[in-house]
Amino acid sequence: MSEDQQDQQEIGPAGEKLQKVLARIGVGSRRDVESWISQGRIKVNGKEATLGLRVDLHDAISIDGKVIKREEASESVRRVIMYNKPDGEICTRDDPEGRPTVFARARIYARDMDSVESLERWLNEQYIQTSSRLNEISNVKAINKVLGLIFGVVAGTALAGCMASLVGAFVANIDRKRKDLAVLRLLGFRSISIALYVLLQAWVLTTLAYAGGMAVYGAASVLFDKALGTAYASDGFSCHITLYHMGVALAAVWAVALIVSCIGALRAVSIQPAESLREL
Repeated sequence: MSEDQQDQQEIGPAGEKLQKVLARIGVGSRRDVESWISQGRIKVNGKEATLGLRVDLHDAISIDGKVIKREEASESVRRVIMYNKPDGEICTRDDPEGRPTVFARARIYARDMDSVESLERWLNEQYIQTSSRLNEISNVKAINKVLGLIFGVVAGTALAGCMASLVGAFVANIDRKRKDLAVLRLLGFRSISIALYVLLQAWVLTTLAYAGGMAVYGAASVLFDKALGTAYASDGFSCHITLYHMGVALAAVWAVALIVSCIGALRAVSIQPAESLREL
């Protein structure tokens, strides 16, 4: 054996396999990278990569035309997990003697329920055996979707009925106070003043009703969370409304009030001052 061949056996092939490098810096699993290589999506130094290709720090790697900066990617995905292993635990996945293992106590928490599935899939791609409550989360999402659909139908029907009943109530109230409004017109109040009075009355009433509804919701949500929320997460919730949705609901309430009060205001300004003199 020549000296060059001996050095080659001692040193081995230069660099690391491409799929191993990209998997280590978090670009994707080795299987994903191998699939991308087969599809011709990965290039090294401007040439299509092949399975088994080895690269080093001097090689330029690009995926779909985008250059991978390995130094930045490596820094962004680096994680250090420290675990204080108590006496009696062993570092193995499966112990025939049934002794406690480190892996049985490891816990990883996702950012939210929507991230559990992707986190579990990524761990499985790294050949890490995991167990999660993904089925329970899927059931909660399915229930939430059905309840959202039911709520939408109920809310739409209630909104239509609410507008109809409010229009009727406002018109009936204005008819009952027709004589009083005619007296106000006789005393010099202009049509715009009468209309603003009706609009202001509707705005105040709907705002108070909205505040009361939010108070009832707040009390009911606490009971609902205690009944269901604690069954899925110790610090989670099942019933929650964001500030954005509260703002949307308030805007919808004011919009309904504006439509109804405009109808009532048109009815009120049509009253003539002379109507107050008919019963004299």
